[in-house]
Amino acid sequence: MEIFEKISRLIQSKDFSKAKELAQNISDEIDKNNTLGVISFYEEKNDDAINFFEKALRINPAHSDVLFNYSKALFEKQNYFESWRYLTRIPKKTWEIYDMLGDTQLKQDNPAMALHYYKKAYEMSSIKELKEKYDSIKEQHFKNEKLAIFCLPNIDNFIKDIAEILSNIYKVKLVVTTDSKQIVEAYNWADIIWLEWANEMAVQITGRMNKAGKRVICRLHSYEALSTYPEKMNWQNVDILILVAEHMREILEIYHNDTYRKISNMIRIIPNGIDLNKFVFKNRTPGFDIAVVAHISHKKDPAAWLQVAGMLKKIDRRYVLHIAGEFQELRYANYFRHFIEDADLERNIKLYGFVKDINAFLENKNYLLSTSIHESFGYSIAEAMARGIKPIIHNYSGSKKQWPAELVYSFIDEIPAMLENEYSSEKYRSFVENKFSIEKQIKNIVEVLNLLRCTQSKVNNEQMLYGSSKFTANYFNLKGVFSESFVSKCCETIDAYNQKNRDNLDNSTKVVVDTTIRKPLVSVVTPAYNAAEFLEALANSLSKQSIFRDLQWVIVDDDSKDDTQQSIAKLCKQYKNMSIKVLKNEKNAGAAYSLEKGFEHANGEYVAWVSADDYYIDDRKLEKDVNLLENSFDVVFSKYSLFGSSPGNAKRYETILPDNSTELFIRITLSNNLNGSSVVMKKELYDRAGGFDKMLWNVDGDYDLFSKLILCGAKIGLSESTVFNRTHSGQTSSRSILMKVGSSLTRSRFFRIDHLRTLIKDKIFGAGNERIMYSLSIRFPLFFLDLYRESIQIPDFERSSIKNLMEHYNKLVDFLFSSEAFKVFLCNYTMKEEKL
Repeated sequence: MEIFEKISRLIQSKDFSKAKELAQNISDEIDKNNTLGVISFYEEKNDDAINFFEKALRINPAHSDVLFNYSKALFEKQNYFESWRYLTRIPKKTWEIYDMLGDTQLKQDNPAMALHYYKKAYEMSSIKELKEKYDSIKEQHFKNEKLAIFCLPNIDNFIKDIAEILSNIYKVKLVVTTDSKQIVEAYNWADIIWLEWANEMAVQITGRMNKAGKRVICRLHSYEALSTYPEKMNWQNVDILILVAEHMREILEIYHNDTYRKISNMIRIIPNGIDLNKFVFKNRTPGFDIAVVAHISHKKDPAAWLQVAGMLKKIDRRYVLHIAGEFQELRYANYFRHFIEDADLERNIKLYGFVKDINAFLENKNYLLSTSIHESFGYSIAEAMARGIKPIIHNYSGSKKQWPAELVYSFIDEIPAMLENEYSSEKYRSFVENKFSIEKQIKNIVEVLNLLRCTQSKVNNEQMLYGSSKFTANYFNLKGVFSESFVSKCCETIDAYNQKNRDNLDNSTKVVVDTTIRKPLVSVVTPAYNAAEFLEALANSLSKQSIFRDLQWVIVDDDSKDDTQQSIAKLCKQYKNMSIKVLKNEKNAGAAYSLEKGFEHANGEYVAWVSADDYYIDDRKLEKDVNLLENSFDVVFSKYSLFGSSPGNAKRYETILPDNSTELFIRITLSNNLNGSSVVMKKELYDRAGGFDKMLWNVDGDYDLFSKLILCGAKIGLSESTVFNRTHSGQTSSRSILMKVGSSLTRSRFFRIDHLRTLIKDKIFGAGNERIMYSLSIRFPLFFLDLYRESIQIPDFERSSIKNLMEHYNKLVDFLFSSEAFKVFLCNYTMKEEKL
């Protein structure tokens, strides 16, 4: 130990060269690389430090000291997710580790999880400063809302941890009872109702209790979708339905189709998560010990275990199936007793009954076998992978969407090859870390709760965003810049615009045609207003798509006055093999309203829109986009656009996206260069972002949606494809004055400080949020100056003064952002409303 003490003293004296020389004498390679990493870290050579720590982890990926040091170096590099990943792998955690875990979550906008870890840190250490840290951060993020979670006894195992973690930012009551008095008391107490399981309790609460302005969430797990409960629920008293897997949505759609149509818009997918800190990870190897962790019941298809054991015994008698679980049915107990003895499998099948310490049980196991015929998730699979154990998973409905395809089998004769194939403990652990952590689950849940809060606020205070007096008072101050007459004129225009929007909310839309043949992969939505002359070209374009049979065309007729309906009827007859759904607005409502309705009725996993006067040039456009969506991105645009009266008489433009999402967001606030008629996106993300805003009458609906997608952390990419955008005199976007007024309203919602605060707190993911907010808020007056400087309504003598003012303002902003004061501000900035 003397050598380490010497190195420590050299580090303290900043004699890093001598420290490195001395470290070369350390015989153990792990200790040597770890020490060199520590020296490099204090030398502020973080990349070198990371390289040394990675060398050490390649030798022993579960070395606690190296894992902690590596996590610290990653944190300093602002790679907070990776820092969290390796902290969770440390087997025995100290208060320092929990404190750092909290820091990683706070940096990733996950305050509930951050507080969960901070609480563990101070409870373990009793350090006063940690308690003060917890209290301070809780004060900033506590929502002062009452959340009651209802669950029947004995099935609350999936909600206990969630309730405890959410209690850091909400007032939470976990009500596990059948006592009607307790249920009524908790229901009346709460602002938000969480129904855990869509079962008989949920049926009773939604059917008998007065909603009375409460926000209601129901989480459906699995068996409920295979029963009659969905038809018994009063879904009018539910705001959001959480499903734990995408294939549960498909089950609802197939077996409860009428109900599904009513509730599809309220569905949010939030996969289950596990606490990775509970599962000790280590590198494992192939072997002969196969674990089964499951109740022995028909759902798990236990007879298949015996068949697998018998097959493997013929290959090598050393294979043993270790079964942890109790018999749920006497018939299986009797069958196992008989078959194991009769088939001479006593040495190849070991029955352990209920096992309390699963960690100890799995310590020496090489594989986990799951033969279930139905799962919504499969906790035992995720928990085994978290330990580095390779799972062998039967092909239940949805399995290949949840787990790596190479780990899924259809027939048991595939299993021997799977046992011999690649074995990578690191891959199994990383897969669960990336997809099924409790941190990710909690963050998604809080996002849904915030969405409920925002929706309720919008219902209770419709004028919050659209009142003209608030517009003038809170968005910007024109006095001293524009004449009073001009300000008055602007506000009159805005009032008229708002009234049109409010009228449109009373519109209704009906499905008039639906020839959908099968569940589509992609739904292409087209808003159509007086578009009779253009639709045939678009239909022809869609019919030539390489994935034509997997697409659905959703047309929304916005109360056209020409022959649009006749044109659509003709196309439905002409393209009988195309899935077409036609909707009609009772009165003209605008593109944003029509798009929102079209996307609401879209049945595809992916959704796109093409304006009625545009069409795809590339016949493989959708195929290319879907490939990118399945492998890399959440939203895809075509890289090339043709603008003109016809493709032969058009200018070609290339879309270029900045790598930085902050830069992309700010660029869109000034000039939206993304081609809406080329977009294809994941339907789930569209729903999560809140969809199109029906209040936007004909203008800027695409800007509004794209901004929200970026704020929701969407990965945006470009495909090597081309879209034709027709330019003609009748299109909405040619009405420049309307566009300017509409744009000002749309963009203002993202700039108003109090709303921007809520948006960032509830929606924006990742680091740099404070910079986004401050940048937008300080440049907001500049945006309006620029907008109105371009307006033909401004007198010439005012244009020059605005130009000069803008130049001075730009210089001031650039100076501020580069100053040390601004950097200090960012470090200390909090999102408290009183500071805004």
